[in-house]
Amino acid sequence: MRFSALQILFTFLYFSSIGQKSISTRELENIADKYGADSALKIIRPFIDISEIDTSAALYIALKCYNSKNNYLPLAFFSEMGQIIKNETINLKTISALESYSDSFYDSSDKGYEAIVIPDGIFHILVFQNDPSIIPILETTFAFWEQKADSVKNKYPSGIKRFFQSFKGTPPSEQLYSDCKQNSYKLAWTLNKFKVSEFPVERANAIRQQLVPNLRNYDMDRFTYKQYQFKSYTIELKNFYKSIDEIDFDNEPEFVRLKENLEGKGCWKKIITNDKLGLYEIGCQWAPLAGRGKILRIELINKNKLKVTEVQAWIS
Repeated sequence: MRFSALQILFTFLYFSSIGQKSISTRELENIADKYGADSALKIIRPFIDISEIDTSAALYIALKCYNSKNNYLPLAFFSEMGQIIKNETINLKTISALESYSDSFYDSSDKGYEAIVIPDGIFHILVFQNDPSIIPILETTFAFWEQKADSVKNKYPSGIKRFFQSFKGTPPSEQLYSDCKQNSYKLAWTLNKFKVSEFPVERANAIRQQLVPNLRNYDMDRFTYKQYQFKSYTIELKNFYKSIDEIDFDNEPEFVRLKENLEGKGCWKKIITNDKLGLYEIGCQWAPLAGRGKILRIELINKNKLKVTEVQAWIS
């Protein structure tokens, strides 16, 4: 089954508005297949980690994340899945993304900051995938960025010119040098994670000290994806159901209590289903409950019992 353009538009508008919305992981696959990963991901935004209930669908959508170099949503989802699911295609695509940043480089003081700095997620994926055969690629790429950093430094304008440029912020040439060194640092950090003897942690830290001042405490580890995991419990439903799609959540007293009054005008409910598994997201964007929400992983057991795990919660 494939969605028509009208169905896609209706689904997007319906799922983006305030209220209770439901969609299956299979429908998300169909949307990603026909219209691309970004269309599927926009429908379930804010992020709901569908790998909690359907690893196959999560991987399917992640592998549709093509040309996501400058597109935050697919890049972030691909990075997250790459740190949860071991997959050869993800590994190869990540290596290709890593190498593409080398192609983007040219020696110019006008180069934009975001254009050549490699996202942290790429390195975290490679560490998680843990494929030692890529070590030579990492070493070659490290040498490339070190060479480019030296090339930039050798072409620095005069100290006087850089001094006057500094009144507007970091001089462009120094920023470009730092960009190259930031990539070198991330590669050295990754090679250290692969336990390459030539890349002790001290070497990575020494490179980090060559970055612009505000990045000299850059912490790669804090960007590692961490799955939330809270205590699970089981509640009894008053009615019997065959799947999550059938459950009338608003008329199940035990489940209503879990909502903690996160309902009413300005609040939303989103449900992603996969037969007897589901993700239930609830939150509010307007006062008096603005900034509160949580995501529950739910599993239907024996038709009238629901195993509930709070996988994420937030108060802002």
